[in-house]
Amino acid sequence: NNIQQHVINNSYCKDNNYIDFKDHYLNNDTPLFNPNYIRYYRQFTHIRYMNLQQTSPSVNTCYREGNFNQTCLNKKISNSQFPKLTDITWGGTHKTNRLDRIGQGLPLEVLVNLINALDIHPWMVIPHNADDDYIIALARALDRISPHLTTYVEYSNETWNGTYLAHHYLKLKTDNSDKYGLAKAYVIETTRVHNLWRKTANKPFKRVISGYQGDPSLSKVLLENGVSDVLAIGGYYYGCFKVNILCKEQDLLTNETTV
Repeated sequence: NNIQQHVINNSYCKDNNYIDFKDHYLNNDTPLFNPNYIRYYRQFTHIRYMNLQQTSPSVNTCYREGNFNQTCLNKKISNSQFPKLTDITWGGTHKTNRLDRIGQGLPLEVLVNLINALDIHPWMVIPHNADDDYIIALARALDRISPHLTTYVEYSNETWNGTYLAHHYLKLKTDNSDKYGLAKAYVIETTRVHNLWRKTANKPFKRVISGYQGDPSLSKVLLENGVSDVLAIGGYYYGCFKVNILCKEQDLLTNETTV
């Protein structure tokens, strides 16, 4: 009778004690997630919902024939961007305009139920062009997660990386005479998001600010100009199936990210 344990048929269940997936789905208002999915992710302590919520669009979203579409680059998204439970699809389709896909992840009700089913601290990434209503709606929704879970809140993703749209969005707000002007613009937007989340949410949360593992000086600028609880460094860990510098030198990651 373990809802997180999936078996092929009821012959695997002791004393014929089981929950039929179909019957549970039809008679329960709470979304039922694939037990294998839940069981796999429960081995982690935190999950970053950037991809699932589609909050880090590529530069191609607004780049056409060698130029940026400024209207596209400056367009804000609001809470109407969240899909509804009754929508035929969630997250858009291959026919959905790239700009319209931003933030088109799970409906907020499903997101909250998934976080509670996983019972793992959520790390939310706010789209670079989210307006106040989007942030407020998400913060209020995350108030409904289990009391012992803590939400981590990050503005955008890898804003130092020119392959993402957020980098070019922030360049419009950057003092180009300052080597770290873009980083400081990022701090301003991060502070805006964190302050609004604090005013809206009833639950405590962790403020995330993100640097880059190969540039400790960037992390110093971020920490000197902003206030955060967590510094994310964008480090990637590899399984060493191929020879990799991160595998050959165990101390490299620590050395490159020490501020």
